[in-house]
Amino acid sequence: MDTVLKPSAFEIVAAIASLPVAVQAAGGVRTADQVRALSEAGATRVVLGSAALADEPATTTLLSAEGPRLVVGIEVDRGRIRSRGRDPVDLPLMETLGWVVSAGAPELLVTSVARVGERAGPDLELVARVMRAGRPVLVAGGIASIADLHDLRAAGAAGAIVGTAALEGSLDLGDAIAEFV
Repeated sequence: MDTVLKPSAFEIVAAIASLPVAVQAAGGVRTADQVRALSEAGATRVVLGSAALADEPATTTLLSAEGPRLVVGIEVDRGRIRSRGRDPVDLPLMETLGWVVSAGAPELLVTSVARVGERAGPDLELVARVMRAGRPVLVAGGIASIADLHDLRAAGAAGAIVGTAALEGSLDLGDAIAEFV
């Protein structure tokens, strides 16, 4: 039986970074070593995962050392930060945002967990709450159309991550790029 070796996240980032594009890497990033390794592989920015927020001193140190390269991921479920990965956290949203911003987070990525993959439109109320932190906000979860992107722009979001809608064809990435870039 043949065993297929899967490339590591770092190899995938390096392959994509060899193209003339900026690369934002994400997925369970919690440590300074992971941030540095992804940066060395070619990532322009790295999303620090919600699970990292359980360790305020370590995250504060990491933001101080790597700040401009980081985007702080905030996965929100029922008004609380709840990571979806292997290291679950359950943190108060606004209190956590307070210390994350004080620690120097340059940008935030808010994901509405309940809307991921649902194409039901973004949670604009959640976006407004997170934007009160005073940092640029990227949004994920529920985005289904160019109209949703216009709604996010009108709400003041700095950008959006589009997944299911692009994969399943309800949002044409070419049209979206032509409209917003």
